[in-house]
Amino acid sequence: MSKLYPCPECNHSVAASATSCPNCGANLEEEQGIVFYIVRIIITIAVILVLGRVIMYVSESLR
Repeated sequence: MSKLYPCPECNHSVAASATSCPNCGANLEEEQGIVFYIVRIIITIAVILVLGRVIMYVSESLR
C-alpha cells in the first residue's frame, strides 16, 4: 500500500504516487523551470569537455 501525504493545497490525504489531488485537483508533480534545464545543459557540456580532455591526454601519453 502506498504512503499517504497531505495535499499542499487542501491538506487532503493523497497517495505518494499520485500526480494530482483527487479532492482539489492540485498538480502534485514537481515542475522543473527553465533554469533547471539550462544548468543541466551546462553540466552536460562541462562533462563532455572534461572527458574529451582526458581522452586526449591518455591518447597522447600512449604514444
